[in-house]
Amino acid sequence: MHWFDSHCHLDLPELHAQAHNHWAAAREAGVQRVLIPGVDPAQWASAEQLAVQLPGAYWAAGVHPWWVGAQTQAPEMIMHRLREALTRGAIAVGECGLDGAIDVPMGAQQSWLRPQLEVAADLTLPVILHVHRAHNPILAMLKPFPHLRGVVHGFSGSIELALQYIKRGFLLGIGGVVSYPRASKTRAAVAALPQGSFLLETDAPSMPVFGSQGEINTPSQLLKIANSVAELRGESLAQLHAHTERAAQELFGPLS
Repeated sequence: MHWFDSHCHLDLPELHAQAHNHWAAAREAGVQRVLIPGVDPAQWASAEQLAVQLPGAYWAAGVHPWWVGAQTQAPEMIMHRLREALTRGAIAVGECGLDGAIDVPMGAQQSWLRPQLEVAADLTLPVILHVHRAHNPILAMLKPFPHLRGVVHGFSGSIELALQYIKRGFLLGIGGVVSYPRASKTRAAVAALPQGSFLLETDAPSMPVFGSQGEINTPSQLLKIANSVAELRGESLAQLHAHTERAAQELFGPLS
């Protein structure tokens, strides 16, 4: 089985210097494809370069809410650059979204998210959403885009919240949090999710699995997440692989 890590920041400083080694170890473990999100226009070239160099790697381009304050150009200029990036092989818009826990006004975050949603909708491309303590605002922002699809990365929450995103055509990115016994609400949600409604992700170098707290996460840990999810759902790894693979191909298109 060839697994897909749908969200892994191989280009961030904790992993970048050894990105080739980390990816070789992941492939040895059975993780054959990876999506490297874009978080800042200054970083897009690094994500693109790794996608070119590493077998089975893909990239996306977006402005993450944590990097909104670092932008020196107006959103209109960055959106022009975003459209250019999407013609060079980026397969999605993101990582973008809203974060209610950071010291950036929600209005400023929304002024950057809205045009990114517009670009994704205009080009019929999926969007990779970062949502933290901002589910109601982001669900409201998605309403004008009924045909937009994407993935809510790093999902943590109830089945009721999960179904709100699923009804809007979004998949859920399930990561290391599901391996923590204390994450009872998220674990219950993952157990109840419909087949084909979620993807697996490491979010490396962040979000290590249970037992590896404080360590730098790597894409080779995806199989531990897969095992946790399969156990919660009462599925075999083969069953889990089949429907997450199908969901990934339907969202992002053919992934070789």
